[in-house]
Amino acid sequence: MQHMAKQFTAGFASRLNEISKLKVKEAIEGDLIEEGVVLVAPGDYHMVVKPSCKISLNQGPKRFGIRPSINITMVSASEVYGANTIGVLLSGMGQDGAFGMKIIKKRHGATIAQDEASSVIFGMAKAAQELHAVDKMVHSDHIATQIVQELNKIV
Repeated sequence: MQHMAKQFTAGFASRLNEISKLKVKEAIEGDLIEEGVVLVAPGDYHMVVKPSCKISLNQGPKRFGIRPSINITMVSASEVYGANTIGVLLSGMGQDGAFGMKIIKKRHGATIAQDEASSVIFGMAKAAQELHAVDKMVHSDHIATQIVQELNKIV
């Protein structure tokens, strides 16, 4: 999830789709969560994972002054997937994601955050670390590898 203005998220998803081995798209209401597909929250919409494994989008109140809020997505994902949830926080300002990571960890999911050395802004990951919500602090070059390692523990 990116904290981006709504006019940029579709282009961002399209660009990621061009350079990724995975399919990347901007999420729309009712999208089914499926293997090999990355969903980018559209700007100005919270993205919620429903028990049906479908995406719901809403313009509920901003959290920490932002919408979308990764806390909302992480909490809802952990409600559906429990210990099979992997939360990842990258470089970024503020504290969005710290609470979501704490809930994922509480439900025995895995949590990964970008380390200070490789972060442009060590805010979100630091906030999660201060909540003792991070299992692994990882250099940005190694986050994908760490995600794969966590996925291999699930399957």
